[in-house]
Amino acid sequence: VFIQKVIFIISTAACSKPFTLFPSGQSACVNNPCKNNATCQSGFTDKGYHCLCTAGFKSLTCDEDIDECTIGNHDCGTNAVCNNTKGSYNCTCITDYLGDGKKCIRKVSTCKEVYDRNTSTVDKLVTLHIDSKPISVFCHMKIDGCGNGGWTPLMKIDGDKDTFHFGSHYWTDKNEYSPFGGQTAFDRQETKLSTYWNTPFSKICLGMKIDQQLKFIVIKKKADSLYSLIADEIYRSTSLGRGKWKALIGSKGSLQLHCNKEGFNAVSDERHSRARIGILGNNENECNTCDSRIGFGTGGDPDNSITCGNAASWLYGSDNGKSDIKTMGTKESGQITLLLESKPVLIFCHMENFGCGDGGWTLIMKINGTKVTLSHLLLLWSQ
Repeated sequence: VFIQKVIFIISTAACSKPFTLFPSGQSACVNNPCKNNATCQSGFTDKGYHCLCTAGFKSLTCDEDIDECTIGNHDCGTNAVCNNTKGSYNCTCITDYLGDGKKCIRKVSTCKEVYDRNTSTVDKLVTLHIDSKPISVFCHMKIDGCGNGGWTPLMKIDGDKDTFHFGSHYWTDKNEYSPFGGQTAFDRQETKLSTYWNTPFSKICLGMKIDQQLKFIVIKKKADSLYSLIADEIYRSTSLGRGKWKALIGSKGSLQLHCNKEGFNAVSDERHSRARIGILGNNENECNTCDSRIGFGTGGDPDNSITCGNAASWLYGSDNGKSDIKTMGTKESGQITLLLESKPVLIFCHMENFGCGDGGWTLIMKINGTKVTLSHLLLLWSQ
């Protein structure tokens, strides 16, 4: 009895407001007045219950959203915007930045930007953002003959094909060609990327591959893009000199001694040599009837089929005799990027005759007879 009286006295003394009573001792939490997944606890208040709000909500019944963005209770990054949502918030990187919103880094549009930010000094596949679109390219951070600093790929040309012949529309339009080819290094996969018309530069690195040997030269030329130098068909000169151009070919390089017209859109008359990027030579002291050339996107006499490389006739005084070198030719075995089921696959292609004839052989399987990996009993043969 004494204990009951003490409890009664303490209860009446502590309560300044009367409790709300529920019949038969029923809890106020039976109908759960708490909102937004809050936990209801009986007692504690004059209402007979207390709500433990989940993160992002407040008020007696937890029906009021907390605006974390306004009160600054968020972890969005410096270059991000906080967006309030019901019960929470999200972070979005601002324009020209990408990331999860908590960490945002500036988008890059050239391999030089990747290099300059010290994010990588290793040649590798990088995602650039061109015209607000992501594009995967293989960035070369250093190229012997051109230097370091990050080099953005624009094109790869096979001199044995007419894809990028002097007269091809790809030199004067803004259409890509086989962009998957931009994801690999110096193989024989032709490509033209959107970087051709979107990437400004102060230097352009030119390379030719002959018999697995790569040689490069660099042209110092400031431009909004390579497209801006070529698409209007206007001739723009360079001053490397015939020796530098011949160095691309090596000891077999050959040019006539006169004319030496070099640069972008270097042309003679319609039938004779021309080059989108390169140098022309002639046996006569004029540039209308050039019979030799070294360059990229070429055509005309003496061999209209050579679209990248060196063409020179032995008839008209070339300094190293006849030359018909097609650079990056497909007759050389090596790694090739094939497009299989819309996916790029890197394989080794055999171009020469190793007992089955030439023409290009596509790898399917290789089997080790000392192992059971491809035993005749395995399902791999029927899959």
